[in-house]
Amino acid sequence: MNTYHHYLKIPVTFTPVFPDGRQIIAPYEKQLISKGLISWLSSLDIGIGGAEVFHLRPNDADHLDHLPIHTDSSNFDNHVKMNFVYSDTPSTMNWFEYKNADLLENFTTPIGTRYITTPRDNCELVYSAEVGQPSLVNTGMLHDISPVTGPRWCFSFPLWQYEQRLTWDHAVDIFKEYIR
Repeated sequence: MNTYHHYLKIPVTFTPVFPDGRQIIAPYEKQLISKGLISWLSSLDIGIGGAEVFHLRPNDADHLDHLPIHTDSSNFDNHVKMNFVYSDTPSTMNWFEYKNADLLENFTTPIGTRYITTPRDNCELVYSAEVGQPSLVNTGMLHDISPVTGPRWCFSFPLWQYEQRLTWDHAVDIFKEYIR
């Protein structure tokens, strides 16, 4: 079984509220998240941490068409997020292992999230998947989004349980009946 991505078939819907503006990454207010999704996750003893929305667009000099290789934290911890991706064209997420730890760098996004990044030539591709809605994704490992050919919105929800990030193995156990 892979440790990077699973599609989920969940009993509730998420109705996105698409933000105005041109930011590539922005916080997503929790009150915008469907109450049914919040209640269902709560029934599993899961909460949502700091939600984010990512917007990629092709052929726009002021906007990225991909996300570079990064983790979604300042360490490697196998934590998971539930992502809902909206795009007219396929969206591929890739996961990597680094070759040389000396080439890892810390950085902070415009909204204050700390990450690790590294050059592509310091990485070996280990897994790729087309992501959709919803997907369970391991964001505590190095990953990126391949260049998109159409506009792509990703609503990304870090999953927490008992005030700790939910790890991949624990999430797979909790969501086992919803993994398709």
